Amino acid sequence: MKYLTLLYSVYYLVAISLLVTAFFVEKSALVYMYPLPVLTILGIYLLEEKKNELSFLYILSLVIVIVGGIFLLLGLREYVSEVSILFSFFYIFLMRLMYLKNRKKQKEKILYYRLVLIMLPILYIYDRVMRLISPEIKTDIIYFSVLIILALLYIILSLYYYMRNKSQVNLWMLIMSCNLGLMNLVIMLNELYVAERILTITALFCYCMMLYFSLKFMLEDFENALHNTVD
Repeated sequence: MKYLTLLYSVYYLVAISLLVTAFFVEKSALVYMYPLPVLTILGIYLLEEKKNELSFLYILSLVIVIVGGIFLLLGLREYVSEVSILFSFFYIFLMRLMYLKNRKKQKEKILYYRLVLIMLPILYIYDRVMRLISPEIKTDIIYFSVLIILALLYIILSLYYYMRNKSQVNLWMLIMSCNLGLMNLVIMLNELYVAERILTITALFCYCMMLYFSLKFMLEDFENALHNTVD
């Protein structure tokens, strides 16, 4: 338990340090600090999750976050295809994890028009941003379009699962998808339209929040079981 408390403290420290450092250096200089929050989250997951319940998909998704994020920091313009392919698999893995967490959950009736109404403004914003940045990535537009479609599908599914079953585990995934949705927009604007340091910091903040809530999502069943045992 003391090691977990220490690792959580380390995570908060490295996340804050990353954000503070981003105020003073160029984003390419953050490649050495960027993996630290992911590695800390991975350490917490390996310690806190039961060994027989470790998810290879989640571990692999964290590896993708490290590699893909480094490419982003070095410059999306130069690595559009690499980033698109890596994060396309990332969203596929997340959707698979959502399915696995929900396949045994009790279903509830949802009103699909609510899902459509929620998604319409999100789709509109993504469409406008894509129109702005598309001239910058003409040669790799197919790769990038596939990535955006998968990212939107992930957001839609996270909303769907939460509306179908408002469990704590689905709430964590919904919050995670909100952070990823905002982070995607900020990164696209920052890398391909207007470069601003505050946008880099905002993307890094969403990145740290996404990692934290992805851990909460993965550990939720384990935490509930532990809580019930204690009770």
